[in-house]
Amino acid sequence: MKKIDWNWSNLGRLAIALLIIGIIIFLLWKFPIFTEVLGVVIISFIISYSIRPFHKFFMERGLNRKLSALIVILSIILFVVIIFSILVPWIYNESSNFAEVIGEMKSYYERITGDIKYVTDSPFVKEVLYNSYERFKDSLMVIISNFLSKIVSIAENLLLLFIIPTLVYFFLSDGDSISKGIMKYMPFSNKYAIRRALNHMDKVMERYIITQFELCGIIGILTFIALKVSGIKYALILSLVNAVFNIIPYFGPVLGAIPIILIALLTSTKKAVIVVFWLFVIQQLEGDIICPKILGETVDSHPVTILLLLIIGGSIGGILGMIIVIPVWVMIKIVVGEIDYYLF
Repeated sequence: MKKIDWNWSNLGRLAIALLIIGIIIFLLWKFPIFTEVLGVVIISFIISYSIRPFHKFFMERGLNRKLSALIVILSIILFVVIIFSILVPWIYNESSNFAEVIGEMKSYYERITGDIKYVTDSPFVKEVLYNSYERFKDSLMVIISNFLSKIVSIAENLLLLFIIPTLVYFFLSDGDSISKGIMKYMPFSNKYAIRRALNHMDKVMERYIITQFELCGIIGILTFIALKVSGIKYALILSLVNAVFNIIPYFGPVLGAIPIILIALLTSTKKAVIVVFWLFVIQQLEGDIICPKILGETVDSHPVTILLLLIIGGSIGGILGMIIVIPVWVMIKIVVGEIDYYLF
């Protein structure tokens, strides 16, 4: 165990650091523009982490940091442009069929109520089914509307689309300089503890983010194949949704499976059963083979702890809160471990 030298100089610098943090928190709370700026920085930082292996790949082949960063970013931009040029027209064409989906949902509802009346003519049962259908229809239309409006707002904000790649470039090319600059203002003369914690955090978080992208890709591909084989509509969109939701431990696969099963039910009960079977197989592969192989001991927390964190994250920030609460917890564990090592 190593002790940190707590002298008046260190305490003064710590007080200044805490004051700066307090000012930042106040600005974020009082002025929404600072929250948006911080969000852009965080997004850029996460993107730079996720593509860092490609950056290292070019550096290991003799290219300097700046040129490697430029090549990676231009390649990513080209890839995104190609994907969007394929996806956007396809999504637009598919979205025009949502009215057909709503009609099929209504027919399915009428079919269910027709079957139920042979069992019971209870008005209460019919009313519950009708209200559930109406609520789901309204929720689906709101989700579609919000999704399309988000796409439009992102497309209109060209400045944001320019700023994020620029920040990603600087995070990649000047990451060491940024880190050294931050270390200058750390409130300890002996910065070994902070440097050790940051290095540990850097390695763990980089690995966590990369593995989450790998996991999303594998789950998305498996889901797409399963839906295509089963003859389910909107296989691409549904597989993307399922892949993204699988970032959330435990609850994610359930949330991702709900729209898939509902769409499958509109086709036939038999196909819905087949889809449930394939989703179960994919979930078993993820839990027993893919996750242990890819994630390893990155999170290393008890399932009860993860569940409590997901509840807290969901209550604070909804789906986004459930996604980011786990990496935040990992960082907190690292910081607490370093404090325990050096102070106790």
